[in-house]
Amino acid sequence: MRGVRFICGIVWVVCWAGLVGGACGQSVNLSQVESLQKPVSLRLKMRPLRELVNQIAQQTNTTLGVIQAIEQYKVTVFVTNRPASTVLNLVAQQLSLEWQRDSQGRYFLTEPTRVREARLKLARAAEQQHRNRAMERLRRLQQQAQTDFTTLHARLKQLDAEQDRLQALQPSGWMDTMSQLAQARAQIADAAETLPRYLLGKLTTQWSPEQWARFWNGQAMLASTKPIPIALSLPADLVQWLALWSPNSFDRPPDSALVLARWDGESGAIHLFLIARAGEQSLIFTETVSVGEASAPESARPALAEQALDVPETPIRRRPNEPPFQSPYVQPVATLADHLEWLAERCDVAIIADAFRLPLRMLEPHRNARTLREWVQNLTREEPVEATYQDGFLLLCHRDRDTLLTNEIDEPTLETIEQRAQSDGLSLDDYAALAYQLTREQQQRLETPNGYALRFDPAPFHNSIPALRFWASLTATQKQTARERQPIAYLTLSAVQQRLFWDAIEHALMTPTLPTDDLLTTLDQLYDPESQANLAFYLDFWKNFSFEVSTEQVKLVFEDVEDYQKTLQEFAASGVSVAVQERERHSYSLYFGFEANRAARYPIAWQSPRSRVPESASTDR
Repeated sequence: MRGVRFICGIVWVVCWAGLVGGACGQSVNLSQVESLQKPVSLRLKMRPLRELVNQIAQQTNTTLGVIQAIEQYKVTVFVTNRPASTVLNLVAQQLSLEWQRDSQGRYFLTEPTRVREARLKLARAAEQQHRNRAMERLRRLQQQAQTDFTTLHARLKQLDAEQDRLQALQPSGWMDTMSQLAQARAQIADAAETLPRYLLGKLTTQWSPEQWARFWNGQAMLASTKPIPIALSLPADLVQWLALWSPNSFDRPPDSALVLARWDGESGAIHLFLIARAGEQSLIFTETVSVGEASAPESARPALAEQALDVPETPIRRRPNEPPFQSPYVQPVATLADHLEWLAERCDVAIIADAFRLPLRMLEPHRNARTLREWVQNLTREEPVEATYQDGFLLLCHRDRDTLLTNEIDEPTLETIEQRAQSDGLSLDDYAALAYQLTREQQQRLETPNGYALRFDPAPFHNSIPALRFWASLTATQKQTARERQPIAYLTLSAVQQRLFWDAIEHALMTPTLPTDDLLTTLDQLYDPESQANLAFYLDFWKNFSFEVSTEQVKLVFEDVEDYQKTLQEFAASGVSVAVQERERHSYSLYFGFEANRAARYPIAWQSPRSRVPESASTDR
């Protein structure tokens, strides 16, 4: 069979595309496989499925397989002397997978096509809801924008004035009239109240299928009153509409305008920028058109009391003078796998759970629980976790498992960068390489505060992934040029690099927290093909050091070496034991624009430890 390794007692990975989804296998109950009745013992915390199947294959001397598409799904398993078939069946159950047998009688783990399709559909349900609601809003704006803005705005002012008059006079039957006026106002208000929304309705009626695809993909859409090759044309009457809509904003009548629009699928909003110019004066009007929160899909799950009803009252062993729980990550967080490891060391229970780098709400495990049932009740009450007890196993899964399977980064990738962070420290290249391979779903989760529990500083990913992807696309020669603080001309970039260059610029333009100097007010120049010869990428960077001194009571951070050494001397004189850690802070600025002071700038910084020195306080540092 193509793309498959067969070694008895070793896991083989099914790579043949025809096997994905179980197309070439038959469902099988492993409890009927004699070799898999052998008891196995496993201690796996947050490990890939491939590793689990490999260990069981070795312990039972059975050839087992796993489909390549799911081999990196993660599990936590703590079992002692349990039948291999039971463990494998329950693992499949927890992840909605299926064991199948191929035509040659070999067993492999797969994800049924129906399960995979349903999971992907559910994972993207929120974004689809946002898009559907956005289309409803856009259709309403498009309909209202069929009327000239001057007429629409005048009608709105007329309705408002009539409502104010009735409110002041309150004649007989005025409430019924007010209701009629309110209904009439609602028919036009969305487009008539603000010119950016009106223009959004006007412009979207002109978009081609290709432009709609770019919009839904999050690319910025440009329109201008002046001819720009890649921009749609704004109505010639726009300059008059500007004066009508915001008459006190300009010293003289505006002479040109541009509109920038971008869809944010994660938050369900359209970001609008209207840039108007009157001679040397430029004004920016911003607006966010929200389409509302997506409703979470309802899932039928048992009540919390029912979840723990069958869990036995197995005692949890308490340890005298047990130290506080220490987070293994750079953030003070813990995952379900961390809590289950703590439980497995103190309670005689077999545990099988899905595993994700998702921080729990609570750092500390429930150390005050006296029994397993009490511990499970506390866990499911406070955390988004389901728990059941079946055939002597405690089974747990995250309530958002389907979404997490879509946006989880595989463990080998994370462990590689974490090991490098602990040994040599991370470089800009390391962060860029990870950013370049992220899927859209992984990027969104990584940009979310506490989206992942990580053993390296995730700060460079916050709002800077487009810039990191561009850096990852550069050749070694280009990177060396940038590190020498020499510009890399836009016209020397490849087609892929140019697209990433624009992705970085447009993301910065639509992100208020990123500095862009005057690029927004000079969009016509930025998008003018003749100006592209002046565009370039620039890099600036520097580093500094700090010293962290910790005792059992306090933690002090110093950037000044003299203050740091003086404090060490004071601790030494007092006989206080301290731990010292030297940290290195890397700071980069990535510029995309005409020159460093006329560009979108991505400030990227992170910290890495230089040394970890637990010691008694001394002065010889």
